[in-house]
Amino acid sequence: MISPELSKWRFHHWPAIPFFYASAVVMYFLASHFYDPGQRRFEFTQPEIFGGDEPHYLIMISSISQGGGMSLGERYRSVRLGSLDAGRSRMGLNLDHHTLIQDVATGESHLWEQVFSMFTPMECPRNDPFCVGYARISEVFPGYTPVSPEYRELPKHPVPFPGLLGTLLRVWATRDSQLETRAIYIQVFLSWLAGIVTYLCGRRAGLTPVASVLATALVYYASPWLEYSHQLFPATFMGLLLITALWAFLSKRIWLSAPLLAVAAMQSEAFVLVFVGWTLMLYFLNEKRAALMFAAAGGISLIATASLSHWLIGKASIRDMTFVLDPVLLWRTFIEPETGVLMFIPWSIAVFVFLALSFFLRKPEIRPVTGVLRMLAAGIAPVAAVYMILPYTGQYCYGPRYWIPFVPWLALALILGLKMLGLNLSDYKKYVRGIVMAVMVLVCISAGVSALMSIAAAAMAPSETWHQPPWHALVGLFHA
Repeated sequence: MISPELSKWRFHHWPAIPFFYASAVVMYFLASHFYDPGQRRFEFTQPEIFGGDEPHYLIMISSISQGGGMSLGERYRSVRLGSLDAGRSRMGLNLDHHTLIQDVATGESHLWEQVFSMFTPMECPRNDPFCVGYARISEVFPGYTPVSPEYRELPKHPVPFPGLLGTLLRVWATRDSQLETRAIYIQVFLSWLAGIVTYLCGRRAGLTPVASVLATALVYYASPWLEYSHQLFPATFMGLLLITALWAFLSKRIWLSAPLLAVAAMQSEAFVLVFVGWTLMLYFLNEKRAALMFAAAGGISLIATASLSHWLIGKASIRDMTFVLDPVLLWRTFIEPETGVLMFIPWSIAVFVFLALSFFLRKPEIRPVTGVLRMLAAGIAPVAAVYMILPYTGQYCYGPRYWIPFVPWLALALILGLKMLGLNLSDYKKYVRGIVMAVMVLVCISAGVSALMSIAAAAMAPSETWHQPPWHALVGLFHA
């Protein structure tokens, strides 16, 4: 028999249970099927990576899962000789190395691309273990070869995401032939799990079960999240960390929130600014003790993750970030057709408006809502400012990759913002109420448009959608 406690829990969360079961089926289905617009049907395909940084993350995952650690030189060589370390589509290819070359004796290191030109490949004899396959452009490390014991190649990509997948696959005793598929299936699970945490976070923020499910539906089906759920980019993994950190923060579990944010910052250094934003927000809300505690927890967590990174790869941070302050390009992260967040997630326009409004609406009964919105704004705004001066925020991928980790936050902010407007509706004059209702309708329409574009993109093969504006997949879906 089912216990009364379990029955009560099921009743309390009844909208969520069928939704999450159905979403798991949809996400795993789209990981292994692509829609063929020519044949007008879904075709089964074994899950595999497509491009960008994915092969290089898979090499890291492969090395960790097989006990090879962080030294990747031999892995790149094995790919050239026909291994599956970089996926089925890269077998036998001479890949440029996304690594740091380190002198074992001195500890000196340089990026592989500072020593060799990735744009000048050279033919390698198949069985030559000393061949690099690319033209040398620097005289540093003259004795380097991929198999030289005097040097090792450490990843230039952050470790948390491939480290988690590699460890799980190692525990799972995964064979080489299963590695790529299982890595993607784990990625699907992590992306799905982030939706569950989004739901729980919505409940913690005071939303009803139905409203929390709506927020999660925006994440899954009205954003590029669905597309990234079956690609080996760390974007949804970072989204899982951020939304869990937010849940912990709202639950006043500061000593859990801080380490989660620190791991996210270890994966992408821009998230360090979330610590700054939240600490300042607590301070200005006169919660000075909480601000001090969070700052201390954040400092300890960041020192710990930086030390871990230094132990693993010899550097506390390996990101080589450049900034460009150009008024013409300042808004590209929002409106650029191939990577702009407002283009791929039209409902996020309302989110940024709601985040700004939360600082001006003072009605006592909406303080719990505006409080959460202000915390979201304090975390998003400084990172968004960094994105505005980066020369790129998407690169080789589909859509606004750098914004994907914030999608659960944006979805919660939208539902909370609509609640904020609804609670204030009675205070407005009649014509203002009409405007507010029109805004709500427009938000619903924009969410519907986002869903059509996002589901269409996730249903099609990446080769049909990468480096394309968001409506491209929708057009291709109906015009073979």
